[in-house]
Amino acid sequence: MFACSTVFASEKCDLMVMFPSHCCGINLTQRNHIFDYLSSKNSQLTFEETIRGREGEKEFCIHLLNPKEKSLHAKKIKKILEKNVSDKPSGQLTE
Repeated sequence: MFACSTVFASEKCDLMVMFPSHCCGINLTQRNHIFDYLSSKNSQLTFEETIRGREGEKEFCIHLLNPKEKSLHAKKIKKILEKNVSDKPSGQLTE
């Protein structure tokens, strides 16, 4: 399930991916890769995308259906975030 919101997520996130901006917008390539990954795992998790700030900062709040899979998803997300092909800042994972 996917929801796009401009308000804070109402529940505590199991994982959070944040995309900051340092003047010129977010790393949209990474955001799209994370979105694709999360969308492909809809039987294992749900997520909400929250829009922050004036430069398009975004956060993904991820809710795992099986909390035992937290480290598995964290590793895969970190791997995606390590592949920075942009001059924009990389996304950040909070566990």
